[in-house]
Amino acid sequence: MFVCVCHALRESELKEIVSRNGCRNLDDLAGHTPAGSQCGCCLMELEAALLPEDATDVELEEASDKETSAQLPSDKVLEEG
Repeated sequence: MFVCVCHALRESELKEIVSRNGCRNLDDLAGHTPAGSQCGCCLMELEAALLPEDATDVELEEASDKETSAQLPSDKVLEEG
């Protein structure tokens, strides 16, 4: 399943990026993928991917309630390697 259609980022790729790079917030994630920098529709999914696997329903709900209108900085590009 695609998480970010604008940048063709799949859920499995997102999980790998988060895990491999220890991303803890959207700024961390922006250093490794351009996802979230275009239309912003995927920001809620990106934030959910940053939560621990054992996050409670309350934590998931709080993450979805966050203001997600701000997009990731567009100057963050995919780092290869």
